[in-house]
Order: sequence, then structure tokens, then C-alpha cells
Amino acid sequence: MVGPRNRKHILVPGRADREPYLKPRRKMDIKGPPAPPDRAAHGRALKKAFELAVGEAHQRRLDAAIKIHDAAPGLYVQFESPPGVPLNIASLENRIQRIEVVAVTSRAGVDQDDGPPIEQATVFVPEGKVSHFLKRFEDYAKTTPKVKGERRHEDMLDRVADLQLATLRSLWTDATTAYPADDEKIWWEVWLRRHDGKELQRIIEFAGHQKLTISDRRLQFDGCRFESGQLKQPD
Repeated sequence: MVGPRNRKHILVPGRADREPYLKPRRKMDIKGPPAPPDRAAHGRALKKAFELAVGEAHQRRLDAAIKIHDAAPGLYVQFESPPGVPLNIASLENRIQRIEVVAVTSRAGVDQDDGPPIEQATVFVPEGKVSHFLKRFEDYAKTTPKVKGERRHEDMLDRVADLQLATLRSLWTDATTAYPADDEKIWWEVWLRRHDGKELQRIIEFAGHQKLTISDRRLQFDGCRFESGQLKQPD
């Protein structure tokens, strides 16, 4: 029996067909990327880059001197893959700790317009949860023999070539050619992930501090965790 429609904005024409699941005839062995030349050095370099990003984010918050009621402080970190190697996106998230991947994009390598793409993932890390990644970098960099059942997160960090504090451009998922110039004033479409229902109040409060104009037009998806609106820089 077909259940009631609870996503009225999604329309699927025609009827669905049902097919039985067929187990693959052989084991599917998906190989991971090659390990870096020195995993220990790679892990230490990632840890240092992450600590620099944490320090820079903290200093920027102090310089901005803006406090938003009920806002969860944190930082956005951009992880970048080697050319032609996809990131393990699922491993970069931890919903229990509210660590979320908020944007995933890809670009061509330097001077390689048609070369292997580099994948980039922007991850929000709440304040107080940075140890989640620091522990993984430390485990990955160990040089002692692994014990049974020990996780060193190779499939996660072998795929990360570099990381840095994210910028506004790191959240841009449209064509790179459409990104506005530094002196260009545009309307920005802002997507809010719904957690406690106070996201709109917080962005209005932030806009007041920054003298940003917020449009009255908004789009809310029924039953989803997203809400969209527009804001614009001051003239």
C-alpha cells in the first residue's frame, strides 16, 4: 500500500517498478588511493594546518567583536584532495558532534584545465569539537605497529592533500565564473540549516551588526531542514 505523500514539492511521473535485489557474483574490491610517501609526516602537517586554522578563526572572531544570541561558535575548514582522488566525504562528518559537511565542489588542478579534478569539502566544526580531528591526525601519524582493531583513518586522510580555514568562496557551489568581484554588490542567496528554529532570528541579528539588507522573500522547504533567503551588502 502506498503511503501518503509527505513531500508535496517532489513530483514523480509514472509508476514505480519493483525489482529483486541480486547479489554481485564476485566480491567488489575497491582500492583506495596510494598512501603518501611519509604518512607520519603527512599526518603531522595536517594537524599543524588544522591548528593554524583554529587559531586564525579564533582571532577573526575576536577582531569582529560580534556576539549573536544563541549562536554556536565554530569554524569552517576546507579539505582538499590530491588531483583525481575523491575525498571520503562521509568520514569528514560526525552528526552526533554536529560536525557537518556544508559544501562540496571540484576544480581542475593548477595549470590543468582538462586535468584530474581536485575535490574540495567545506566542513563546519563547532567550538570544543576540534579534538575530533586532532585525535585522528595523531592516530594517523603514529609510527608504531598497529594493534588489532586499531583505527588510523587512512582512507580518510590519505585522500586529504591539504586543509585550511575556509573563506566565503569555499561555500560557493555555483560556477566559479559567476562569483562576484571584490567591488561588486549583489544579492546573496543564503541557505540556513534548521537545528533549533532560531536560525532566521540569528541571521537578522547578524545583518543588523553588519548593516546588511535582508529581503522579505524567503523559501522554506516543507519537511526539510533548509530555509533560503537573500541578503545584500550595504550601499
